[in-house]
Amino acid sequence: MDHSELELTASIFASVKEQEAQFEKLTRALEEEWCHVSVQLECVRVSPQDANPRGQRHTHPPASGSQSPSV
Repeated sequence: MDHSELELTASIFASVKEQEAQFEKLTRALEEEWCHVSVQLECVRVSPQDANPRGQRHTHPPASGSQSPSV
C-alpha cells in the first residue's frame, strides 16, 4: 500500500467510526423516546376513571333519572 492508499483507508476508517458513534447516539435517543411513549401509552390505557388492567372500559348502568320511559 502506498501513502495515498493509507490516507484513504485512514479517512474511511475515521468516517466509519464517526458514523458508528452517531448511530449509537441516535439509538440511545430512540430508546429513550420509546420508553417515554410507552409510559404515556400506559397512562392513557389505565386512566383514573378506568382502572381495568386490560384497558377495557367499564360499562355502568344508566343513572335512575336517565332511564327511558316504559312503553
